[in-house]
Amino acid sequence: MKKVLLIFLLIAINGCDKEDEGCTCYGKFTKFGQEGYFYIPNLPIDCDTKRPLSPPKGNEDAIFVGCENRY
Repeated sequence: MKKVLLIFLLIAINGCDKEDEGCTCYGKFTKFGQEGYFYIPNLPIDCDTKRPLSPPKGNEDAIFVGCENRY
C-alpha cells in the first residue's frame, strides 16, 4: 500500500511540473472595406472560447473570422 501511495505522489508531483503554455492558432482576419483576409500565425487564443486574447497589434480594428488549420 505504501508503494502505491508513493508512486501516486511521484506522478502527481511530476504531472504538475509543466506550466500551461496556452493555446494558439493560425488566425484569420478581415477588415471592413477591404477584400480578402490576412493571417496571423501563432495567435494566442482563449483555450475555451477559441477567441483571440487581444486584437493583433497594428490591426486593432480587424475582425476575427476564425482559426485556420495549417499543416
